[in-house]
Amino acid sequence: MDLFGFLLGVGIAIILLLLAFAVLSYVLTAIGLQTLANRNNLDNSWLAWIPIANMYLLGMLVKDKSKVRYIEWILPIGTAAAWIFFGTLAVLISIAVYVLLIMSLYELYKMYSKNYIVLTIFNAIFAFLMPFFLFAIRNYQPINYIDQNDEVTM
Repeated sequence: MDLFGFLLGVGIAIILLLLAFAVLSYVLTAIGLQTLANRNNLDNSWLAWIPIANMYLLGMLVKDKSKVRYIEWILPIGTAAAWIFFGTLAVLISIAVYVLLIMSLYELYKMYSKNYIVLTIFNAIFAFLMPFFLFAIRNYQPINYIDQNDEVTM
């Protein structure tokens, strides 16, 4: 076998593995978000299967806990804008959306896991873990936590 054929085979194998990982990530994210939306009685949980619209669903899941107003609209619009624009503007929008995404995931993980800080840090460093974390917490019971803005009543 010549070198070109070998390298071509390796390249095709890598592309197929990346494609399989992308499909797996998409499916795990959709199942996780749809299950969480159904458990929170949100309308249109099927939006989890539509790219960009799934960011709206994530925003709806955390909008009551988020410090960002209209997070349910900012996430999908920002994601779409990052896809549409080019150059420096797209990079800046992508960074802003990523920060908002991490903030939203922090609130979501805080609602469902005692290890929310670890999940958020791992998610911020290794973004490819988000689908696995969403899938993992989909059937967790919500944790009642005291928000810093809430008053404790006895």
